[in-house]
Amino acid sequence: MHVAHAVLVSVLFVLVCAFDIASAIPYPFSPNHFKRECKDMFPEALGVHSQLTKPPYEISTSDTIYDGVSHEQVTIKATGPYKINAFSLQARVADCSATDREEPIGYFEKEFGYDDVELIHCSGRHDSAVVSRKWKINKENVVVRWYKPKNETRKLFFRATIVATVNLFWMENFSDSIRSIGSNKAGQVCPVRLMAQTDGATANSSHSFLIVAMFIYMFVFL
Repeated sequence: MHVAHAVLVSVLFVLVCAFDIASAIPYPFSPNHFKRECKDMFPEALGVHSQLTKPPYEISTSDTIYDGVSHEQVTIKATGPYKINAFSLQARVADCSATDREEPIGYFEKEFGYDDVELIHCSGRHDSAVVSRKWKINKENVVVRWYKPKNETRKLFFRATIVATVNLFWMENFSDSIRSIGSNKAGQVCPVRLMAQTDGATANSSHSFLIVAMFIYMFVFL
């Protein structure tokens, strides 16, 4: 009987360890949730809240006026102790009253040498967002090309979610605004979601349940 109990405890321990390995480095941006993540850009799979401190990253563009240029070169750069290990990047309209304020603007192309980034279709728009292909890419910077829609004249900015570790990420990464020559309206950066929802912590909850179950069994039956 004790042998059977010992075997069961061993199985539970193996399950906990296996779960640890599987969940230790979750891919932050899940293809199963791209529809939601295309809008709020929140890496729910991590099950933690965004950092509220100043991000140790910056987003820069090759030009501040997009008229007359074929494309913008957009660079995400690590400026602090953390490298870029996962990210999501979009262009957004700098107007919180716009009906498409949560939609991506324009489309992207990869730069040579950045094979660990992936272009995805958000809101039915071709290559309108960029994400890291995997965890973890371990980059000091990421560079992509962005092209504006043909008739776009509004003030825009680039927004990114950048993940440093499984417990650290920043939502409030914004570039300076870019604009058309004739656009004089003041730009706005709209509020972003900073808190994880309860269903995002499923992995952490399941992990805790396995540990508690194992110790209860050991205490009662052994």
